[in-house]
Amino acid sequence: MNYPKLYIAKKILLNAFFVGFIMNLIFAAIFFLGQNVWISWVSYMWHINDIEWFWKITVMWFSVAKFFLFYVLLIPALAICWTLKQLEKNKV
Repeated sequence: MNYPKLYIAKKILLNAFFVGFIMNLIFAAIFFLGQNVWISWVSYMWHINDIEWFWKITVMWFSVAKFFLFYVLLIPALAICWTLKQLEKNKV
């Protein structure tokens, strides 16, 4: 891979991470701040008798989202960033 492709890959991964992180924060804020308002509606509409099950699913969702954001998007982006810096340093 040459420099422009690495640079584009880094930008795509970092932008995807930031967008995903902001979306995850918005989802968390909506979920945790509005839980008193809509948790009864969701349990009624989805016929959920066990609210603890719903909480487990929600925690699992945020765990998977965090795993994806950090290990699939951020770490490769940082590795590419450090590789580009090292290549530029050795180039000069």
